[in-house]
Amino acid sequence: MRELSMSSFVGSRLVWPIVLVLVAAAGCGGGTTAKDAGSDAADAKDAADAKTDTVGDLPPSQDLGTDVTGSEVGSDANDAGPDATNDVATDTGSNDVATDTPGDVSGDTPSDVPADVITDAPTEEGPPPPPVMLVVDALQNSIVLDRCTGLTPATLVNVVGGAHTIALTASTLSKGSVSGPNDTQLPSFDDYVIVHVPLGAADQSSRRFFMLNGIGAMANFTLPASATVGLMFIDGDAAFNAGQGTVRLDSTGASAIVDATANVLAWNTGCFSTPASVNISDRPHRATLTESTLSIGGGSKDDFVILRMPSERPMEPFRFVILNGVGASIDFTPYMSQSIRGWFISSTAGATGRATIVVTDL
Repeated sequence: MRELSMSSFVGSRLVWPIVLVLVAAAGCGGGTTAKDAGSDAADAKDAADAKTDTVGDLPPSQDLGTDVTGSEVGSDANDAGPDATNDVATDTGSNDVATDTPGDVSGDTPSDVPADVITDAPTEEGPPPPPVMLVVDALQNSIVLDRCTGLTPATLVNVVGGAHTIALTASTLSKGSVSGPNDTQLPSFDDYVIVHVPLGAADQSSRRFFMLNGIGAMANFTLPASATVGLMFIDGDAAFNAGQGTVRLDSTGASAIVDATANVLAWNTGCFSTPASVNISDRPHRATLTESTLSIGGGSKDDFVILRMPSERPMEPFRFVILNGVGASIDFTPYMSQSIRGWFISSTAGATGRATIVVTDL
């Protein structure tokens, strides 16, 4: 059985001022002997020419949270090669800068940097952003099948009581198209089906409604007695919908065809429902059903919510999902959308309670 787990969401630029003392050295620096040999006046000129070398001008590829304690100091020291090449331990000019020490040798290394100058510390991005909460209220955010005009579910009739397995074995279901880059419209592939198991109000079930997401997806359910199982495609409307999905019961048992137009649950134009909605960032996230008092009535406990995920990928078997049970979650990354919507779903009016879906950064 396929689990609902998948799947939207800077380093610091550190600048170290390091003063590189340029010291002229006889016989070092690759052909600079003639320039550096001579009197104290030449040494004085070398000292006057010494200038501040700003270390830490990191390339853009190191700007994404990379600790530059070793690698970047080393590379910047090499970047300053022309300044550091002429540092030699044997330079004994009387006017040499006092800070020129035997440690200053050709090809300065990070060890040449005074300890009080090294300020690099592990980069911290700060605490993660607070979670975003989506609250679904049964009175305000419900899809009520009895109120959906034109809704005709596909059916598996006379399903005997007991345990069953159901699967989406084939699909060409499509809601039409999605919005691509630069306002283009791309064909949409939407391989998912809602399953409605008609449990009684006394049945403590979080699986009265559940979804098969993707070709090959399977799920288990138990009927207390013989009943008809309903099957639906879901979209905001029926415009441009196309294709069919094949749902089979118990591997070799009965099957039903779900049509994207004839069996669509049009939550907007047919059911006139209002989803709860919240905007999120484009980073990867996890949505978790953390609390629920949802009930169809009669003391039933119905902890499930439908989510319209923020994805406009052309091939998306998880565009709609149902979280079944407190603790159920789904991982996802938004694509071309940053709005997540949610509903409760019931056969008849009169549902009560609320559910909280917490969306956290991964």
